[in-house]
Amino acid sequence: MKQKSIRKIILVGFLFVLFSCSVGKMDAQAASKAKYSYQKVDVSQTYDSGRVKATVYYKKPVLKGKSSAINKINKSITKDCNNFIYSESAKSLCEYAKYEAEEGNLKNEKIEYYFYANTKVTYNNKGIISIKVKTYWYAGGVSNTDVYGLNYSLKTGKKLKLTNVCSGSKTSVKKAVLQKVKKDKDAAQIDWTKLNSYDVNKMRFFIKPGKKAIVCFGPYEICYGGWYRTYTIKSKYK
Repeated sequence: MKQKSIRKIILVGFLFVLFSCSVGKMDAQAASKAKYSYQKVDVSQTYDSGRVKATVYYKKPVLKGKSSAINKINKSITKDCNNFIYSESAKSLCEYAKYEAEEGNLKNEKIEYYFYANTKVTYNNKGIISIKVKTYWYAGGVSNTDVYGLNYSLKTGKKLKLTNVCSGSKTSVKKAVLQKVKKDKDAAQIDWTKLNSYDVNKMRFFIKPGKKAIVCFGPYEICYGGWYRTYTIKSKYK
């Protein structure tokens, strides 16, 4: 093979490697943060000419981009949305509103019942995105609120576990959670048998800047009350 041809092959190979590295670097930079907008999926129902309304919606973030990771994350968020707005809780709320419109005693009053979820991106950096989901339910009487998180790697699209965002072993991370719960003013009322049995990587959470991981427990989950409880432990992310 001529020397000129060999030099040409080497040059083409070098340019290919340089181009591949540049693309990889751009992909890594693009994956450090995500662009997004919010979309409201509303399946509210009205009855008796609008006198009785069942407000049911889920406001979700939609990530922008066409990568496989972004598509995977958007599908996961959509699944969470659908699980919420088409759940038995949503169905029961609408059925109850319909019953009140047809059979209820308050025929002259406007009535509105609620089951909705609002979301907020609380962290979007270092190749991960964390989404806080806050829900509200009301059908007359006592209302219930809940909060949980959806957490993803922007590079792989996979959901993150608590041990992915906090330093240490499963044992040490769980210990950090339990120590915070022990400081709760209602610590004596906590169902410690139930809490101690939890797998730390199945605990719900979202993260915030300042190395904060907020671990979430729902209404009546580990203690009395129709409201959520949150406990902040240290995460790896500023």
